[in-house]
Formats: sequence, C-alpha cells, structure tokens
Amino acid sequence: MLEVAAKDGIKSIAATPHVIPGLYPNTKDSIVSLIEELRLRAAHIPIKIVPGSELQVSSDTIDGLKTGRYATLNGSRYALIELPAHFQPKSVFDFIFSLSSSGFVAILAHPERNAKYQSDKELPYTLAGMGCLTQITAGSLEGIFGSGVKKAALDMLEKNLVNIIASDAHDPVSRPPIISEGVREAQRLIGSRAVLSLADDIPGLVLDDKKVDILEPERPKARRFFFFKS
Repeated sequence: MLEVAAKDGIKSIAATPHVIPGLYPNTKDSIVSLIEELRLRAAHIPIKIVPGSELQVSSDTIDGLKTGRYATLNGSRYALIELPAHFQPKSVFDFIFSLSSSGFVAILAHPERNAKYQSDKELPYTLAGMGCLTQITAGSLEGIFGSGVKKAALDMLEKNLVNIIASDAHDPVSRPPIISEGVREAQRLIGSRAVLSLADDIPGLVLDDKKVDILEPERPKARRFFFFKS
C-alpha cells in the first residue's frame, strides 16, 4: 500500500484503523507500536506514517480519548469520527458537544456515504456550525461507491462542506491509497487552488495540530417563482 501511495505522490499517511470495542480493540499504544514496526520495514519508501484511528460515536470514545487510550490524528486535538449508519441527530449533537468540551475537534469520516447525512438537508450545516471538519473519500468523487455517493460528494464540494480529501484506503487493489484521480475530479468543479487546500494544506495543519479555519458553507439559493396576472 505504501508503494502504491508513493507512486501517487502521497508524502504523508495517517494510519487510521477502526476502533470498535469488542470488534476492533485498537488502542493508541498498539497502533503506535505497529507503526514503528512498519516504519522500520518500509524505511526505503519516502512516506511519513503517523498514528491515528477511526472512532465510532459512543461515550466510550470520549473517555478513551481523554485518558489517552485511543489515538487522535498524530497526537493532535483532531479525532476522526465515523457517523453510525443509522442515528438520531440529537445523539450525535450531544456527542460532538461533549467531544468539543473535552478539547477535541471532530473530523467526520466519509459522511457523503452516510444515508442519514445525505437525506437530512440541515444536518451538514448544523455539524459544520458545531465546529466539525468533514473528510470525503477521493474514491467517492470517482464514483467507485456509486453515482449517488458521487453526486453527494460533488454537492458537498460546491457548498463548502468539505475540508479534507483523503484516500480511506483499505488495501492495495480494491481500496488503494490513491487520491490523484479524485483530486482531478474535484479540480474540475472548484479549481486547483481550492483542491490543494483540501488535499494538502488542511491535512498538514491537522497533523501539526494547528487551527483550521472553516469556510462558511453555502446554502442553495432559493428558487424564485414569478406569477403574472393577465
């Protein structure tokens, strides 16, 4: 996977295995240990690897982050959070509020692939207003998850509801660590400079634990209908 990423021009990777108690019990210590082993074995590949995790929404998540049991992205204030497939917005709002109150910033992982996020037109704006950053998958822009997901990702880009474009890689073939093709799709819509911010500048700020300024999302303009009385 690192060789594939290097060929795609990627310079840094945050390793973000899932963390689900009872299913994927990946602690910060275990992730850091495995990354150290990987760095030694892949020293010939010019990619910086840093620890992270993809965390589920639960009270255990916040406790795990506060105690240092779970990994943020490169030890920063930023935590990669996966929204449940089916959820009540209030429970997520409560979670985000508690996370923020504990000093962390949520980065929502691939919400363009979440049915609830897609269908609830106010939800993306509310979460952005609560300080959440949003990370979409480059493959979503290519259409590898279907035309509906691609449309959702492009729509989010148009509305300034995207802060990061990432690979969300799982393997070297079907879900490879490649972002260049998705980046090209995004460039056609919002231009090279804006995409560079999403694929390079903001991820760099996150991994360096620096503040990210969130652009104000753009709401769709209301359609106006004119009726003429003859």
